[in-house]
Amino acid sequence: MNKLDYGVIIGVYNGIENVFKIVNQLSKQTHKPKQVIVWINKHPENKVDISELERRIPGVQVIYANNNYGVYGRFVASNLLTTEYAMVFDDDTVPGELWAENCKLTFDEKGEDCILGATGVKMKSDLYTNHQKYGNDTNTTKITECDLVGHCWVYKKELVKYMFGEDPISIMNGEDIHFSAAAQIDAGIKTYVPAQPNSIPELHGSLYPKLGLAPGRLSTIDLGGHFNIRNKIVSHWINKGWQLKYTKHERI
Repeated sequence: MNKLDYGVIIGVYNGIENVFKIVNQLSKQTHKPKQVIVWINKHPENKVDISELERRIPGVQVIYANNNYGVYGRFVASNLLTTEYAMVFDDDTVPGELWAENCKLTFDEKGEDCILGATGVKMKSDLYTNHQKYGNDTNTTKITECDLVGHCWVYKKELVKYMFGEDPISIMNGEDIHFSAAAQIDAGIKTYVPAQPNSIPELHGSLYPKLGLAPGRLSTIDLGGHFNIRNKIVSHWINKGWQLKYTKHERI
């Protein structure tokens, strides 16, 4: 089997110690990345020390934005990779040692023009808040087509154009919905979660799901407002033609 030709982008909010955990796991991959870019958004709570990144991660490329481009900006760096594939991490997502190989096996089975993710969601209705999760610790024993994926995205870097075909509803929310919906509408691209059985954590895209629940993390701030915005983003893309799995009679 050929190795996955990929570069990594890690978007940093305020989890610099997690970045070192991610990079440590990347060094253990059976399919190792050829490039690591750390994208840092300017933010009052962002305490990232660039010199420490450079000291502890040899060869790292650091992009420090003098503005906060939210959850979308880091994807721009896909175009700076010299590899065929991009692998974009949240800074609270630490992969198992076989994650990259797992993605390569999934691409081999499902085709190269798809979006993979560490975690996924199948909607049960037109509301984001009514969904079923896959990946992480849900004992996902087979490759599963989902409506959207997140926490870590893996895709041919050219597919990032679908992320930027129109302005997001919220720059701080919904990149996972936006990417999969736009790619499906514009090019029929499907979204999958690779198999991640609980018995083989090395295959997982996210070994420590609870890292994202630490106080101050983006996903824990104003949860009511957060999910209301996500419901609006889902509605927007459905109106543009996004076909959810449940509308195709695949009832959960």
